[in-house]
Parts: sequence; structure tokens; C-alpha cells
Amino acid sequence: YFTGLTYINGDAFGWCSNLKKITLPSSIIWIKQGAFRGTAIEELIINEGCEVCDDNIIDGNKSCILIDFPSTITSIGTRPTNNGGKELVGVIRMQENLLPYMYLMQAC
Repeated sequence: YFTGLTYINGDAFGWCSNLKKITLPSSIIWIKQGAFRGTAIEELIINEGCEVCDDNIIDGNKSCILIDFPSTITSIGTRPTNNGGKELVGVIRMQENLLPYMYLMQAC
């Protein structure tokens, strides 16, 4: 499954309210807006190799407590938030060019 995919389309898993866990293949380099909107994913571990996460990737998900961004990430869209659910922790294995995002994630 997911063989050869390089992106996850916007709302690809949107409102799959029973989706609690997903393993992303290493080929994914782009996660489009709202890809996991309304799911029940508790920990979103984004694969090493992913470069871009668009806006609101987990919008409508109050279950998520962790988003783990890889060191290859170059762009994180707005509102990586769980909409007032449990406390959300964002981990960014960052490169020096992404230091400004550390503050942004602490504020979520």
C-alpha cells in the first residue's frame, strides 16, 4: 500500500474518525492541507524524507497529543493544532534554517 506515492492529498483521510494510527512510507515528501482532518490519530509520526506539511493537517482532531516532524521538513503550514483537545507536543528534529519554528510549536 502507498507504494510510490510522494504526497498525501488534502482530506485524504478526512473525517475517518476511527483512524487512530498510520505509518507513512518513506516516499512521502508532501502532506497536503487537512490530510488527517477529523481523524482520531493520537501520535502523528511524519516520515524522514517529508519536506512539506501544509496548513491544518490535523484540524478537527482533538485526540492528537504528538506531531513528530522529521529533520528533512522545510515548511510547516499554519495551525498544527488539535483544536483544544489534550495537550499537544510538537517535536521538530530541526535543521538550523528552521529555528523560528521552535517558538511557534511551543505556542500551540
